[in-house]
Order: sequence, then structure tokens, then C-alpha cells
Amino acid sequence: MAPLHRHLRSLLARRRTYGHTDGMKTTLVLKDSIVRDAKKRAAELGITLSELTERALRDALAEKPAERKRIVLPTSGHGLPIQHDLTPERIRELDNADDEDHIRRLEAEFARKRE
Repeated sequence: MAPLHRHLRSLLARRRTYGHTDGMKTTLVLKDSIVRDAKKRAAELGITLSELTERALRDALAEKPAERKRIVLPTSGHGLPIQHDLTPERIRELDNADDEDHIRRLEAEFARKRE
């Protein structure tokens, strides 16, 4: 028998072994009690453990995540909240204002030292 035919026969045999024609074989580490309960439920439903697991995963993935509470993080500087509407022009204005304040403070300090 040609090697290709042997490979195809092997693939077909594996598909029959796992009872499905597509999908991925994977390993999960679960508590024994969960596996026992899952096997029992699969038997009650007349489906395989793999099918029950796939259904449960599909259901879990279809659920929308619960809305999470918004967290307000602390800010540095003056303790003011972050301004999200800053444009490059506004940033330059604020930066210049800070520079002017700094210059005024330095001038006042220099004047005090001269006295």
C-alpha cells in the first residue's frame, strides 16, 4: 500500500475513534467531581462528554460579560481629573502658562534675595 493511502486510512481511523469529523483534541485538568457530574449529565442527555463540554463552552462564550464598575484612578499633579479633550493648541497654552508662573516665582524669589 502506498504511504499516502496509509496516511489517509490513519486519519479516517482517528476520526472514527473520536466520534467526530472535525475539531481539536485537547486536555483539560478538571476536578474529579466535576468530571463525574458532567459524565452523568452527558449520559442523561444522550450525548458524549465532548459534546457536553463544547455546548457548555459555547454557552459561556455567548454570554456577555457582566458590566464592570468604572474605577477612578488617582492623578498626579494638582489632583485634578485628566482632561480628555486636550488639543495640541490647548496643551501649548497650558505649558506656556506653567512656564510664565514659574518665571514669576523665580523673579519674586530673586527680588527677595536682592533685598
